[in-house]
Amino acid sequence: LRIRPTPEGGYEIPEGNLFPADGSQGRLEIYVMGCRNPWRISVDPVHGHLYWGDVGPDAQAEGPRGPRGYDEVNQARKAGNFGWPYFVANNQAYAWVNFVTKEVGAKFEAQAPVNNSPNNTGIKTLPPAQPAFIYYPYANSSEFPELGAGGRTACAGPVYHFDPQLKSAGKFPAAYNNCLFIYEWTRHWIKVVHLDDQQNIAHIEPFLPQQRFVRPIDMAFGHDGSMYLIEYGETWGLNADARIVRIDYIAGNRTPLVSAAAENNIGKH
Repeated sequence: LRIRPTPEGGYEIPEGNLFPADGSQGRLEIYVMGCRNPWRISVDPVHGHLYWGDVGPDAQAEGPRGPRGYDEVNQARKAGNFGWPYFVANNQAYAWVNFVTKEVGAKFEAQAPVNNSPNNTGIKTLPPAQPAFIYYPYANSSEFPELGAGGRTACAGPVYHFDPQLKSAGKFPAAYNNCLFIYEWTRHWIKVVHLDDQQNIAHIEPFLPQQRFVRPIDMAFGHDGSMYLIEYGETWGLNADARIVRIDYIAGNRTPLVSAAAENNIGKH
């Protein structure tokens, strides 16, 4: 949903949401639809693009009803329909199912998905489905092999923009300018998605691969250009290893760590 709260209370609806302002096709507040379990959203402050992680279904393999489960990282440059529950990943289609007779029908059409639910109060023919920006299953991904294999809990954002005028000893370097940072609550990693001038994916690389992040769950860049990260901790509930971490970039040689030991076993005690 995209709204603009007003000082006197309530809210206005900005232009550019998904459905027309007359309310004839759907709720005016809707900016993005077709999400399954979206969380950890971020807005690029320079380009205005919306990013979010979307946790997908658990299916381990393809079946008559459709594809296996995928998690997604999505990029919305404008209002749109991102597919669920008719599509997942790169618009892989599910089939229509009659849950009374168990009949499996035809697969949905990405350019004009039809919502025939009796609970639908808007238009039946929905806006075209948008493919996911990044998507991956439990297994290794042929499209995004950098993400590995394992459990799935995709998180997205933020995008870092280097400020050469900022006086900060720990700010991230220009090498990370215009990079989207994605992270995985289940797989314990952070990845750097380098974006090109068109805000498409140039390449993906690991971030501090020698560091095992303990279920990263939220992330932001501060006004100082450093990264602030919340690690949830290893288990559900109260975690002794939960923490807030600040990550600074230190240029040049590292300050040496001095470690010395001595034993006074000669001379007068």
